[in-house]
Amino acid sequence: WLEPRLGTSSRGTPPPAAAAARTEMERPLDLPAPPPAGLAKRRRDDLPLERDVVHSSIGHDFAPEALGEFALSQIRIGWPTKAEEYPPGFSAASPPGLRSEACDCMEDNRRQKPEETFKVWLEEAPEDSARAAAAHGAIEMFAQQGQLLFYLKRRGSVSNQHFLQPAQQSTFPGQTGETAAAHLAASINRAMKAVLGKVPVGSLVGAETVRVPSRTFFPESVDHEPLRIIASPRMLGARMPDWIRINPDDGQIAVSRQPSAFELPLRLRLEFDAAEGPVAAEGRGIVICADLVVVARAAAPAGAPWTLATAELAQLYSECALERGVRAGLHDHFDKIYDFNMRSPRLMPLGKWLEVVYRISRLLAVAASGSLALDHPNGPGAGGMPGPRTPQM
Repeated sequence: WLEPRLGTSSRGTPPPAAAAARTEMERPLDLPAPPPAGLAKRRRDDLPLERDVVHSSIGHDFAPEALGEFALSQIRIGWPTKAEEYPPGFSAASPPGLRSEACDCMEDNRRQKPEETFKVWLEEAPEDSARAAAAHGAIEMFAQQGQLLFYLKRRGSVSNQHFLQPAQQSTFPGQTGETAAAHLAASINRAMKAVLGKVPVGSLVGAETVRVPSRTFFPESVDHEPLRIIASPRMLGARMPDWIRINPDDGQIAVSRQPSAFELPLRLRLEFDAAEGPVAAEGRGIVICADLVVVARAAAPAGAPWTLATAELAQLYSECALERGVRAGLHDHFDKIYDFNMRSPRLMPLGKWLEVVYRISRLLAVAASGSLALDHPNGPGAGGMPGPRTPQM
């Protein structure tokens, strides 16, 4: 959609052919011409392609120094000024909305102007700012309530640092429910790790989708999904078998054929990458690894490892002291893997079981991190939006 604007501009801009010729003349002599689209395997300087952050199978060859000043100057001319000039499904950010002819906000090769960095609501004097007064009042009210109910301490009055610190030995209403959610989430994570430690190869062959639940192997301090999963054999010097592949982007396990008995069991080591590098335990610098073991033995559906684990998890769910709102929200998810009327696990493939219990684990982790549900359905906010949950003595 940029080419029509470059060719029909009323500012005397050269047509695309002339622009391309001028860009070619400005190309540095040490960089070869780009290869045809779709054929590049390496960068123009013969270095490996820069791997895409999200899609491991895609590489990039971005050399801004090869564009030249003229190509950079076309950014403003080619930027859409009308809603219909945007590609289908895209629109201008609002605010600020559609740009004017003189707007150059999309150019990042210049210094910011004063009017772009000045914010009236931050620059005005604090004593004249209604926003600052409202923020100060909210903090004071929160601090007074915390001190009154013994769950906050005001610190830093002498050093002028002025911060609020949670009381070490405080008791919140619902703390039992939050602790129960954390314990149940930990039990589910242990069950998933145990199942992935003895995966029958038959559960991976066919059209079933099985994905590695990456977050299961992380400590509570690492609460994010990895960008990439790297699988390698546990045995030093061994090569990855040709019959199994783990998608580095989403962790999907694909088996192309039934391996022979001599190729099993297969012990794989899983490592996880984030944007900043390998995922490591916070504070210790130890890279987090996981084990995936594929075994030959196959049991009847009722005796599958995940089916046996379901009965124990359902019993823990029934006995633990979850908040009523959390329990009600999780019941529909547990019902997908356990029949509460028949008191028996539901038979299902491994991929579906992992998907359900992984979702339950993540929901429990959220419930364990804060008071997100009312203890009593008929309490404040019943029949409508939930009301505020005020700590009680």
